[in-house]
Amino acid sequence: MSKNSPLVCINIPTFNNEKTIKQTLYSILNQTYKKIKINIIDNGSTDNTLAKIKEIKNKKISITINKNKKGMYNLAKAYESKHNYLCVYHSDDIYNKTIVQDQIKYLEK
Repeated sequence: MSKNSPLVCINIPTFNNEKTIKQTLYSILNQTYKKIKINIIDNGSTDNTLAKIKEIKNKKISITINKNKKGMYNLAKAYESKHNYLCVYHSDDIYNKTIVQDQIKYLEK
C-alpha cells in the first residue's frame, strides 16, 4: 500500500448488537488494507452496544449517535461521506481479512 492509496470510510449502522459488534470491529481492524476509517452510527441502542464499542481503543473508530430515529435514517447517515471510497458493513457480520483490499483492487481497475 502506498501513500497515495485511497482512504476507505467504513460505516456501520447498528442498533442493539452487543453480542456481535466487537467481533465485527475486530474483523475490520484486522484487514490487510490499513488505510481505513470506521464510523459507527448507533441508532440509540438500549443494550450494551456502545459499551462494547468503547472497550476497543482505536483511533480509527468514531461513533455517531442518532437517538430515536427510524432505521432508514440511520442507514442514510451511513451513506454520507466525503471520502473517495465508502462502504456500509453490517454490525453482525465477520469480514474476511482481505475484503477491503479486494474491493479496492476491483474498483481501481
